[in-house]
Amino acid sequence: DDPDQEASDELLSAKVRQSHIDSTKIKVLNVRCKEANISTTKLCGYLGVASFNDITEGQFADIAKNWEAIKKKCS
Repeated sequence: DDPDQEASDELLSAKVRQSHIDSTKIKVLNVRCKEANISTTKLCGYLGVASFNDITEGQFADIAKNWEAIKKKCS
């Protein structure tokens, strides 16, 4: 294994986690909020962002992983 490559991969995944989600993922969140009867404003407030455009890939992954708990907190 190349340690430089591993460090580069870790840096890349950290960069990816910090990049903002695309319009497809924003649509997914809008649909999920609608289905769960959660206001998008509440979800943004929970995440500490102004709008879905400000959500990072990392936050999106956390939302997907913890959706049931988030749904309870935001409903």
